[in-house]
Amino acid sequence: MANVSSITLRIQTSNRLLAGTNGRLYLGFGGREYRLNNPTLNDLERGDWNTFVLGVGATIANPVFNDPNSHLPIADSDIFNFPRYLRFEPQDSNDDWDIEGFEVFVQYVGGSNSVFTRPGLAGGNHLWLGERNSKIMYF
Repeated sequence: MANVSSITLRIQTSNRLLAGTNGRLYLGFGGREYRLNNPTLNDLERGDWNTFVLGVGATIANPVFNDPNSHLPIADSDIFNFPRYLRFEPQDSNDDWDIEGFEVFVQYVGGSNSVFTRPGLAGGNHLWLGERNSKIMYF
């Protein structure tokens, strides 16, 4: 059983009209939910790739409270025994966000890693999240 040292999410907002958002993004992973927010960038803008790192090399706001190894480290078994998801919390009832694609990289203590992607989002497919449709996407 290997513990997780970092989790990296790379996500692309589509370049469609009104695809960007100022809503909040959360990652459900290993039995916990993490708030993803890069304090130096305007996240989730139309056509942009955003990268969020939790744990070693953290790039998110409040990394101490969003560290996958704080309090109870995430074990490899936790990754596969709990749901993995992205959850979008819109600013208001008219706020939608369009995802073009994403990848989640998990780095374990000792150097091995795992990669998760959501099939079907690349190659022109996309998924709208918001108050008027779904707010959670499992992977």
